[in-house]
Amino acid sequence: MILSKGTPIERAEMITKFTHVAKCLRRMNNFNTLMAVIGGVTHSNIARLSKTSSALSSELRKACFATILICDLFANL
Repeated sequence: MILSKGTPIERAEMITKFTHVAKCLRRMNNFNTLMAVIGGVTHSNIARLSKTSSALSSELRKACFATILICDLFANL
């Protein structure tokens, strides 16, 4: 869904929506779906979009990183 958008701003809006979904999933303790959302947003095809990531607010980037750390295998050892 993110890559189907034409401009970096539209793609950033989709990432924002997925970040909000991830926050809701975390509150619901739905870790399986949370891992799927994180896997999609952090996929290499999405991560390499530098113009899209620069369109994200710094607050949203911090929220994404915090959500990723929750499900990080090495952080849970």
